[in-house]
Amino acid sequence: QLAGLGVMRPLASKQQVQDAVKNLLAIDLAKLQVGIPMDPLSRDPFREHHSLLGDWIPDRAPQPSIEAFAAEYDAYCLNPTEGALRSLQAAMEKGAKPKNGIEQLSLFKALSLLEYQHVLRTGKRPATIPAQPGPLCSPIWAVGNFAREQAESIGGDIGLTDGDYQAMGIGKNRNTGLGDSSAGWMWLGWVADPSLQHVSLDKLARNGNYFTQTLYEQGPYPIHAAFVVMRRILSEREERTVFQPDYGALVNQGALKLFEPKSPASRALFKSLLANLLTISAHLVLEDAAQRREIDNPAGALQQMRALREYVPTKDSTVGRAMTYLLPLAKKQQGD
Repeated sequence: QLAGLGVMRPLASKQQVQDAVKNLLAIDLAKLQVGIPMDPLSRDPFREHHSLLGDWIPDRAPQPSIEAFAAEYDAYCLNPTEGALRSLQAAMEKGAKPKNGIEQLSLFKALSLLEYQHVLRTGKRPATIPAQPGPLCSPIWAVGNFAREQAESIGGDIGLTDGDYQAMGIGKNRNTGLGDSSAGWMWLGWVADPSLQHVSLDKLARNGNYFTQTLYEQGPYPIHAAFVVMRRILSEREERTVFQPDYGALVNQGALKLFEPKSPASRALFKSLLANLLTISAHLVLEDAAQRREIDNPAGALQQMRALREYVPTKDSTVGRAMTYLLPLAKKQQGD
């Protein structure tokens, strides 16, 4: 799918870079076909499934009950606008007092179901993302992040009871399998907020580290991860006044060699995408330099561009000039 957008072939000119950036930002992520399994709406406990809790249906009734936010619920039913949806979600989240992990997960699922039914009801995806980061901004992302955090948990760790085990027909000490669900839910959360600047107060969520690491570990999905990083930094640059080519977990601690595709053909695609990521980053750095725009964390940007260039060596003079520009800024930052 990316081949037709001019982002897989070498970018040999400024015009080709500009066209690639324009095409990348124009992609409707909701229509992009991906190779990541998504949790079904509901799960049959008597059929094999990759996660014991891997569906959209809350495993606990949301607390407090519907009566506590009846006014917001009625207002939404009478006039299902996006504003009414957000008011209903806010009332549910404010009144909730989850006592353990399974109740927290159930709240996130209930809030996510509201967004899903809103799409079914109106035919439109919610477009407005509140400015304040937090679970309410993307309950779908919150489900994925919870699954990431509890990837190795067993049922008792998150509050499952003997009755739950009996109903599910599973052993008491079995892994919940939540880790298998994390990549799909985080992908859906990212589709709604490609810059990731609104999903959480946690910086490692906003800079894509959690998502990239999850794509590596749960697949691995290295080509998906490279595409996410490329689109995320472009979307973030659209929103913020400062720019940093922040690749995060994509390149940290030898991840490129560790998680690279095993087949030669897939590895070649992976490297082509990364080479263009490096080229695009270099052009944007020099563009910001010409416009005297601030580069956020130049030391980190230089370190990560070096790591990427080491994996995909390039003779592109633009990359060399961008790194040369970043060097004194990095030294000044480290000296400060």
